[in-house]
Amino acid sequence: MSYMLEQHSCSTGHYYVLHAIGVVCFVMALSGFGTGLMEFRRFPGTTSEEGGSHFDRAHFQALLGMAFSLWFAVVIVAGSVPRWILRPCE
Repeated sequence: MSYMLEQHSCSTGHYYVLHAIGVVCFVMALSGFGTGLMEFRRFPGTTSEEGGSHFDRAHFQALLGMAFSLWFAVVIVAGSVPRWILRPCE
């Protein structure tokens, strides 16, 4: 995620750059969840995940998009936690 900026951060001592990249990526992942949630709420209550109509398929895609966005957010947090605990240059 922020591997490219590690050398710059270590040479200048600006570790906040590494943390800012993690925060920006986390917000981007949550924006995907928000978009999926808005689209999910647009569908009528009669849609299901079983298919059949184009509304059913779009309903399933909105659910899948929200799940993937949450999974990406979890992965981003898991990659960022060691940077908060350990020093990045050691």
